[in-house]
Amino acid sequence: QEAEVREKFLLTMAHESRTPLTSLRVSSELLRDVGTKNDDPVITRLSQNIGRSAAELASLYANIVDIGRIMKQDFELKPETLSLSEVINAASGAVNPAIAVKRQKLKLANGPEVVEVVADRQGINRILVSILDNASRYSPSDSEIEVVISADGKHVVFEVKDQGVGIPSEEQEKIFQPFYRIKSADSQHGAGIGIGLTVAKALVEAHG
Repeated sequence: QEAEVREKFLLTMAHESRTPLTSLRVSSELLRDVGTKNDDPVITRLSQNIGRSAAELASLYANIVDIGRIMKQDFELKPETLSLSEVINAASGAVNPAIAVKRQKLKLANGPEVVEVVADRQGINRILVSILDNASRYSPSDSEIEVVISADGKHVVFEVKDQGVGIPSEEQEKIFQPFYRIKSADSQHGAGIGIGLTVAKALVEAHG
């Protein structure tokens, strides 16, 4: 019963936050354009901060909706042939505000043999955004995050390399549990409720 109450609360919160979140994202984009036009570094920095917060809230909203569907086993993938560059661009675009604020560099290195992937468009985006968001969150400022793409038989392999502190061995199996956060996460790396990797793992498994 406790789990049901928590799930209902999170879904209600997510629904109610959708409209103000959209307003926040649009406002950050308009503010960024003003800063660029007037060459004002203060406005530019403020727009980046707002954009990062909006991106984090958007990711949280998507994860809350997804975790509700996963727990109810109420989701269905719709595989289609996707351009790999399109997939990467969409995911990197979603995390760029967070990366920009920390002055990080996102490096993409895909093998020439990998051009297309068969996957659910929203599902693969959620997977990559979750992993890239974690990489940015737990890596220091001015560091590099590298995405390496390769082929393994009929599968496409995405590897994300960052300069974070790593995950203690005793917690590596726990990080995919719903609402679990590593012990140092709350004090050092900002907000989060510990469902991003749960969603990513479930979507990876659903893809086979």
